[in-house]
Amino acid sequence: MLAGQEGLDAMLIDDAQDAGIPVRALEPWDTLFTIMRKDDFDAQMDDLRLALIAPDLQSEMFVAMLDAYFTERIAEIWEVSRIAAAYVPGLSEQEAQAVFAETEENLLNRRNRAWIDVIEAEAALHDRLVVAVGAAHLPGHQGLLALLAADGWTITPAP
Repeated sequence: MLAGQEGLDAMLIDDAQDAGIPVRALEPWDTLFTIMRKDDFDAQMDDLRLALIAPDLQSEMFVAMLDAYFTERIAEIWEVSRIAAAYVPGLSEQEAQAVFAETEENLLNRRNRAWIDVIEAEAALHDRLVVAVGAAHLPGHQGLLALLAADGWTITPAP
């Protein structure tokens, strides 16, 4: 992206539009801002602190994240982040875990549940869909794949 190339989401949209395929967002573009605005200033600061892992862990976390992503072990990325939350400067381990759990509910789980209705509505209109989401939305009991399977969809990994 620093070289002027688009991200994966933009490339998918471009390809769909070039092929004359309709594109619909799962949620409004400002959803994350809305989620972040709902808390008071102190809670917003706690959320931001959660992203500040200890400097000596940053490079190790980055390498672990890339390795897990490219070897299709997506859930590990989230779990490593959960563990690393205990090392956030300025937060006790208990506070960090509470903030992490709230962040997980707000940024992933609640949105995943809301997307099921959008996907169902689109599936009623179209024979084929491509649903593109961030990797963190896929694994777990509240992950999009489990929610779709519970809703009667057949989930089959692509080769």
